[in-house]
Amino acid sequence: MIAALSAIATITAAMAVGVGLIALYRWTADAYGAYAALGVVGVILVVATVILATAAAIKSKSLAPNRIKLPRYGATSDPGVTMSASAVDAEPHSVIYSLGSPTAATAGAPTASSSDLLEPWRSSPRRS
Repeated sequence: MIAALSAIATITAAMAVGVGLIALYRWTADAYGAYAALGVVGVILVVATVILATAAAIKSKSLAPNRIKLPRYGATSDPGVTMSASAVDAEPHSVIYSLGSPTAATAGAPTASSSDLLEPWRSSPRRS
């Protein structure tokens, strides 16, 4: 609801600015001629463009230091996460993290291969 009201307020504000520029054009055209009126309206639009572009540039520069900076290699925020030495020398997309040393419960746990995961699918009876 708030977004809809803000959008309508923005549209009506743009329409009010448009009506104001038309009124300024007509008043200036009656007093000084059509070309002077176009010049006045053009200068106002150029000044507004420069002000808004400058504000956008300043705002983008002020947001730059707030970006999240991630560590490049090895440094993690979780002390339980370690990285092997070979992973430091590897390509960034192939880095593998481990969660510390395995506990007694997970040390002897069986591992599943991809064929174990697909086997129930393959062994299911085919429907004709």
